[in-house]
Amino acid sequence: MIRIRGHIGELPVDLSVELDDQDWAHLAKQLPKLASSAAPVRTGASDELWAAALELLREAGQVEGPQLLAQLEALSGSAQAGKRLLVRLRHCEQVRVHSGADAPVFSWVG
Repeated sequence: MIRIRGHIGELPVDLSVELDDQDWAHLAKQLPKLASSAAPVRTGASDELWAAALELLREAGQVEGPQLLAQLEALSGSAQAGKRLLVRLRHCEQVRVHSGADAPVFSWVG
């Protein structure tokens, strides 16, 4: 059994899906087909935003997290996209994140 809980907007979701052995076997056969046909698609816009986010931090050298998030939100046009860019920066090899007095500090290490 698979149980999925969460929210869609403000609506709560609690879904249970029961699969028998035959269903699991059928699903397992389909996974290789799905994995090969579902190649990730990168749009030029997201690549341009990523390059702009890297350039923003490179030029600044070092920025506190909240200030960087505000700049990324302004750059991308949405809070959600800004947060995604911030997470990507956190895991980027060219960026070092360390704890500041009040917030994390993002530094460009190239």
